[in-house]
Amino acid sequence: MSNLWNRWGVGSLAGAGLLAGLVACGSSSSDGAAAGSDGGGTGGQGTGGSGASSGTGGSGGGCAGSCDDGFNCTIDACVSGKCANSIGPNTGATACPPGRYCTVDKGCIASPACASTADCEKAFEGDACKTNIKCDPASSVCLFDTLDKDHDGHAPQVCGGDDCDDSVATIHPGASESCDGKDEDCNGVVDDSPTADKWCQANEGVGYVCQSGSCACKPENLCGSSCVDRMTDVNHCGTCDTKCTSGETCAAGICGCPGSTSQCGNLCADLSSDSNNCGTCGHACLTNGVCGGGTCSCPSNWSACGADCVLLGEDEQNCGTCGHACPNGAYCAASTCTCPNGQEVCGSTCKDTSADQENCGSCGNVCPLGASCSQGSCTCPYPWTTVCSNVCVSLDDDIANCGTCGAVCGAANAAPTCVTSVCQLNCIVGFADCNGHAADGCETNTDNDALNCGICGHSCAGTSCSSGACQPAVIVSGLDHPRGLAVDASRLFWTTSVSSGTVMSAPLAGGNPTILAQNQNYPMGIAVDSTTVFWGTASSIAKVAKNGGSVTTLANERGDKIAVDGANVYWIKIQYPNGAVQSVPVDGGSVSTFYTSSTDTPAGVATNGTDVFWASSGMAYGGGGYYPSTVNKIPVGGGSLVELNNLAGCCSVFDLAIDSSSVYYVGQGHGSTTNGWLRSVQQDGSGDVLLGLVDPSPKALAVDDCCVYGTAGGASQNEGVVFRVPKTGGTVDIMANHQNSPRAIVVDASYLYWINEGDGTIVRSPKK
Repeated sequence: MSNLWNRWGVGSLAGAGLLAGLVACGSSSSDGAAAGSDGGGTGGQGTGGSGASSGTGGSGGGCAGSCDDGFNCTIDACVSGKCANSIGPNTGATACPPGRYCTVDKGCIASPACASTADCEKAFEGDACKTNIKCDPASSVCLFDTLDKDHDGHAPQVCGGDDCDDSVATIHPGASESCDGKDEDCNGVVDDSPTADKWCQANEGVGYVCQSGSCACKPENLCGSSCVDRMTDVNHCGTCDTKCTSGETCAAGICGCPGSTSQCGNLCADLSSDSNNCGTCGHACLTNGVCGGGTCSCPSNWSACGADCVLLGEDEQNCGTCGHACPNGAYCAASTCTCPNGQEVCGSTCKDTSADQENCGSCGNVCPLGASCSQGSCTCPYPWTTVCSNVCVSLDDDIANCGTCGAVCGAANAAPTCVTSVCQLNCIVGFADCNGHAADGCETNTDNDALNCGICGHSCAGTSCSSGACQPAVIVSGLDHPRGLAVDASRLFWTTSVSSGTVMSAPLAGGNPTILAQNQNYPMGIAVDSTTVFWGTASSIAKVAKNGGSVTTLANERGDKIAVDGANVYWIKIQYPNGAVQSVPVDGGSVSTFYTSSTDTPAGVATNGTDVFWASSGMAYGGGGYYPSTVNKIPVGGGSLVELNNLAGCCSVFDLAIDSSSVYYVGQGHGSTTNGWLRSVQQDGSGDVLLGLVDPSPKALAVDDCCVYGTAGGASQNEGVVFRVPKTGGTVDIMANHQNSPRAIVVDASYLYWINEGDGTIVRSPKK
């Protein structure tokens, strides 16, 4: 029923606030009395209504008698010298009986009966103090809420309440008073002290008071720019800047240790309980110890161990007995050190030996770097299945352990790799591994090493090495269109291909040339045997002794390139419309024609004494298209022609050379495929392979027991090169560069010799 009746009148909204916030003349407190003041003297007690108390009158006048209005449901008080009566809470002594509500002028009156809310609205029509009017269907009694616009729980005074400002929720009886020139607690006093002074001290500082609606510092409380209470401030005790020591208090402007505490240095200490100053200043108890009655002791069930009080049953540094430390990771329980489940003590630490890399399976068993410990066993991950220096490695590709542990692939001037357990060096340009030791990397600078010029083992034999090439030595100069070149054990032989050309020779190291024949008609190819020099011209095949003498014409045929064995001279004829391959006995006789063609141009000729080898260039003489390039052979006595290969018109062959088993030939692609290349084929026609790619314009070939050598023209006249390729194929090594239209090339045991047609010289360079 209390909730129902709380809505009748304003009892619950006003009464409690009035009791707390106003100076009472009548009170609903249980003893019926309260103190009161209106700024005057003390008056006598009066009798209030039921649950109300008497009030006091001041010597200044009002409220001299009782403020009791005779109604039990009201609260009677003296406010600013005047009696004030307001509706009390609808509970306790000020509650109205059920079905009634409190009014200021009549006390408890009956609430209107109702059948509907309309009945209640009509009954209270025009009463602004009642809101939320409705009919309670259970009791048929009108219910309402008392007006409370600011919702602070206090009705306005006009409605019998105690709220002096129903527009501001923070102004009502019992509200906290601040310093703002307002009467927040509705007691009739603006900024009443000491409440407003305390507000200033809480918000501004201890030295502040409320004056004229704002906080201000008392002059006696000002220390510099700080406002303090010098009676209590430990930093300004009695006088400004007089500081009390730690623990001292300031009372009545005097510093001192409070109560029973004693001065210990700059601290106030209670010698009876201070664990750092127990009994006397500076006497500290053990860690975790307590001070009681000025005496140190360990707590109950604790033991003194060294400088600490400890629980021996659970202290990991003092487990069971003082000084008994548990291993790292272990815990102390019931005075016993215990490792977690599955772990054991290794040294001074608990370790899980089933998974610990450094204690795998047993204490101290360290797994190799990279290995994992699983179920107490060390395992290297695949493919790192080998342990080298206690590290899991792959011997297949580890440059520090290539093939075997400790085999290091050197990295000087290179990017070393280990491939299938073998060190490989990717040397940077200009460096090479000439000593064959991968451990020291690419140790040789082939750009300028005269013993390893351009490639390992290529000695310049006295000349310098620059940009990876030996600087060739000019041994003959001033020649007019030199063309063919041959060599024997002591001399060089060559032709000059002009209308009145010559056949000449000179020592291998150079010197004054010897003219063996002159006034020759464009002499071209040249070959030598043990005693004789043979050459071809635009109109004949001729010979002369190596030391000079009469010139003998062997055949009246054009000879462009020429070869000789002990019995015959062989040549190719480049002449429209019938290019041919022919021979004649070395002492003269009938000319034999092995091959003719009305379209194709032969290129290069060689013999091994059993067969004659030549290449069909694949180009028509004088232009007119391309034809299949072939490498051919036929017995020296004549017989069936054998094609050793057929390049199906893709390329043009420019020259060939032979050794005891293979034919080596060089050429260039047609159309957009213009790269030069070097190939070999077995003399039985098998094993045709590409040995390497060369300059786009290869010219001539020579061969020795290890390598194939050649000349090639460059993009301009002085960009020709001399190259070398192993017989088995591989890297194309440049032996000399910046040559002036190099042509014919020959080789002996120590040197390469070639013709630079562009500047009329014969030069040589060491082979290695």
